[in-house]
Amino acid sequence: MTKVLFLHSASDLYGSSRVALNTIRVMINRGYEVKVLLPYPGPLSELLLSAGTRVEYTNLAVLRRKYLSLFGLINRAVKFIKAWAYLSQCTKEMQIDLIYTNTSVIWIGAFVARLKGIKHVAHLHEIPSNSGLFTTCTAWFMNKSEVIIAVSNGVKSFWSKRVKNIEIHRVYNGFDFLKNSNNGHLPKPDKFILLAVGRLQALKGQQYLIEITSYLMESRSDFEVWIVGSAFRGNEAYEVGLKKEVIRRKLEGQIKFLGQRNDVPQLLDLADILIHPSLNPDSLPTSILEALHAGTPVVATDLLGANEIIGHQKEGLLIPFNNALFSAKLISDLLDKPALRKKMVQAGAELIKNHFTLEKFNHQMNSIFSDVE
Repeated sequence: MTKVLFLHSASDLYGSSRVALNTIRVMINRGYEVKVLLPYPGPLSELLLSAGTRVEYTNLAVLRRKYLSLFGLINRAVKFIKAWAYLSQCTKEMQIDLIYTNTSVIWIGAFVARLKGIKHVAHLHEIPSNSGLFTTCTAWFMNKSEVIIAVSNGVKSFWSKRVKNIEIHRVYNGFDFLKNSNNGHLPKPDKFILLAVGRLQALKGQQYLIEITSYLMESRSDFEVWIVGSAFRGNEAYEVGLKKEVIRRKLEGQIKFLGQRNDVPQLLDLADILIHPSLNPDSLPTSILEALHAGTPVVATDLLGANEIIGHQKEGLLIPFNNALFSAKLISDLLDKPALRKKMVQAGAELIKNHFTLEKFNHQMNSIFSDVE
């Protein structure tokens, strides 16, 4: 039996965590014994534990922007050493055959794997916003892997220039809706619903969406914007700032913050448009895939990731990431064109069927695991 130590950087149910869940299920179906290490309890760990998967919580020295300072890097160095000791103990006690790191912001997995002579697989979801020291160091650690998996062509292209002598496999995320809901029913108002789903952080563009909303209000008021998501632990100030900006612009009647939800499929059924307002390349936005699967028209900023999934006025509508006024006009025009929205939904459904099914994901992952074995 193959014994796997699976490392992941969060316990939410956003995109990379959904991929982690599906990957772990593939492993279990292959008969692997899997131990999952997460930084804290959350919705992901609840699902794993309910399925009988072994889960433990520990600090994995996850690298985020807030640590890019002298004291932050010292903090990460201390956590890295502690994680090294913890993982070394785990690999010895369980006689681990494979360490699987489901992100580029955890380096300790590849490091311990190389020291212990254990196979390592890196599953990369990120396109860093700069190509400085962080990217160079990440590439050095990822070079210690037997296999690297990228979630999109954009991610593969970025890391292929930096990782040498290792084939990078592009595996599109498998798609499976989580049906559970414990947030209560939201009635659909007699207005258009513009829905945004994603982690609350600057690069995801919620501030830009507020600016777009302000311009939309100059020509119409027959809509509401629902923002779904929460901030990283320690970054709650960003959410507070967004809400203050809504009040400053007097948009309280148009923009609602719904927090982290477990009923996104139901919200997509209520929505007239899914808006993905990212200000940075986003490897393969799960919210876009969810919307296409649900038959909800998609509007996204024209950046790497989103434009790998949708073509302008084909599977969705692409808007500029730096022109809120023009973006508002494009969105307003789309609201007035039900035939175009219907055409986009039909094209999106075909795209999901051909490229983003759970069956295709499982097949590719099984093939990769067979090669690693």
